[in-house]
Amino acid sequence: MSVDTFLFVREQLPTVSEWQAALDAAGLKIKLDPEVDDLPAFTGYLPAVFDEQPSGFEFYFDTAENAFGDRPDALGDRTHAVTFATHSDIRELVCALYAASAIAKLTDGLLFDEDSGEFVDSERILSLAKQIGDAEL
Repeated sequence: MSVDTFLFVREQLPTVSEWQAALDAAGLKIKLDPEVDDLPAFTGYLPAVFDEQPSGFEFYFDTAENAFGDRPDALGDRTHAVTFATHSDIRELVCALYAASAIAKLTDGLLFDEDSGEFVDSERILSLAKQIGDAEL
């Protein structure tokens, strides 16, 4: 089963080193691929190490309309979307959600929670990731 997780941000993304620093500061055991240097231009599978095991997720950055189909009013001035795509691997899903929580914290981003149909902040994303990880890993 494929899962697309949408994180809505303003046009500016952090650098990979800023993203990694946020992951480290939050105590999340993720190491992003240091070879990725231009995050807004990066498209495709972003390898990572999660809890000392190989992991990763697909990463796409585009306008909200192109990624999500529309831009709901609840997004305010968040005009862009980061899509984290995973496939049938709970470890990759949890890794992607933790990674999304760090970008959300850095950018005041909002994630679309498909289960509730609501837009949630970085703390709620982190909570969702922990719930899934605790139950499945």
